[in-house]
Amino acid sequence: MALLSSATVMRERAAGGETASVVGTAPSAEGWKGGDIQLPCNLQQEPFAVYWIKENRSDPDQLTYKAIFYNGDFRIIEERFNIITNFSLVITELEVADEGHYRCQVVLESFEDYSNSTLLTVNSMATEHVIEQCVRKVHGSNPCTIQASREAQTFHLDCRLSGFKPNVSLVWSTSGRTLPSVRSIQYTLPDGTFERLETIAVTATQDTDQNITCTASGVSVERATSKFITVLSVNDQKDVPGLTKIALGIGLTVFFVVLITVLFFGIGKLLQTYRPELLPDGFKRIPCWKKPGKHKGVPLLRHKVKERKKLRAKIRGYKPGSASGYDLSTLERVNINLFGLMSAGKSAFINSIFFAFKGGRYDIKTCEGIADSVGGQTTHRSQHPLTNHIDLHDNRGMRDFDIAELDRIKDEIKGCRSKDTKTKIKKVKSQECHAAVYVYDCTNIACNEAEFLTFIHKFVKEVKSIHVMPPQIVITHADECNAPKATVVETLEQFEIPDKNVLLLENYTEKNHEEDVDKDIKMLQFLWTTLGYCDQNAYNLKDSDKESIAESSWCTVI
Repeated sequence: MALLSSATVMRERAAGGETASVVGTAPSAEGWKGGDIQLPCNLQQEPFAVYWIKENRSDPDQLTYKAIFYNGDFRIIEERFNIITNFSLVITELEVADEGHYRCQVVLESFEDYSNSTLLTVNSMATEHVIEQCVRKVHGSNPCTIQASREAQTFHLDCRLSGFKPNVSLVWSTSGRTLPSVRSIQYTLPDGTFERLETIAVTATQDTDQNITCTASGVSVERATSKFITVLSVNDQKDVPGLTKIALGIGLTVFFVVLITVLFFGIGKLLQTYRPELLPDGFKRIPCWKKPGKHKGVPLLRHKVKERKKLRAKIRGYKPGSASGYDLSTLERVNINLFGLMSAGKSAFINSIFFAFKGGRYDIKTCEGIADSVGGQTTHRSQHPLTNHIDLHDNRGMRDFDIAELDRIKDEIKGCRSKDTKTKIKKVKSQECHAAVYVYDCTNIACNEAEFLTFIHKFVKEVKSIHVMPPQIVITHADECNAPKATVVETLEQFEIPDKNVLLLENYTEKNHEEDVDKDIKMLQFLWTTLGYCDQNAYNLKDSDKESIAESSWCTVI
């Protein structure tokens, strides 16, 4: 058994009082950009599941799953992150952005979970070391030369080192004497590495050439490297070489820029005046200076894209109360909580909402099931801010349609459950749910339809005993449902769930997230309806808080 770190999670076994050291990780690790690293996770017991998670210490609720082992299966979430057979995390082609705390979370067969973290630091070797005045000149081998008038005023020399991390020393010197910098600037480059610029002031010395050196040293430099430049003193009477050529080059450049500009606008104007009304195939041409939206034949997709854009803008500008007109100025954000069986698609639905709202790259905000038949990756309630005023909460999945689960769900709606959902706590106002969404996968063999309808009937009653509005229902894998969609909606209407509260869809997934404007609009409209319900429920909860006695803020402990 490998040595465990001092931060190893310890727990007492109730049966024999035996102390079990469960998870061991290195306190810290250091790698180099472009290289590989292995973060160990030493286990004393065989796990049911192992999750490697990148933490955000400034926001503990923001977790990014990097790799997963679940019930014998290994899952790759990002190509460069892999769990190997000893449950260590291997990261290849390291980037500075990979820095941070990595948590190895272990779930045992008993469903107890343990975790421990490693702080990863990523360094980088310098990629470029130059004297700027040498780069700008056409020169041969190092050292380069620069000519200066002995009567000229002081001029500057710049030494630049790029792509390093951590910090280095960058020093100018001549004849064994260090030269003071007149400017020292350090930038952070887009890849997370640094760039440093050291500038000195130099004056030409009469009849004397100066050999000046810029030396870089530190762990980010393979060995102390130096760049040299020679400042040659020239007579003022002589023409500085290349001056005439430079002036001529500038003049020609200005001439050609003016000529090309005149030709471009002239040809453009000519093309606008000469436009045949009909194309060869008989279709009418739309002049490019007119707005195409006013002409027939504009693709319907363009209008749908505009509709999606408007919905995104409405949701982006939402503040509590703005979807209903209620005064909720004291409420900073609303909470939308998702419930459902394990592997029903709650996590994938949250990821889909983010994708429909933000577009661009498909990001995994919360971990999805490993495969079509294996899900249940949510081990704690996790909070996912969609905007500054909207939070989505992914709750631990239910094992079956046990009516006893309703007690836990009611407590979570009231804000009376800890994030592991196992512990009842004093009511936390900021965790109070403002809209409940139940996610149901109609293709999951564990979802018996009769049991589902019995459960959902009681679920609706319990939600309405807290909220003024009924819950929302999301039915995933809708295209594969055995029952027709109309029948599903009609059945749910019997439980006072209107059709606008029911969303039937196929989630976006990591493997299948081709942009679908219709699906985006459908999801965003559903979200906007949910925000309206949030407003109404929050307003109702605000009034009920005024009437309640102090003890009502505590949850009943069973």
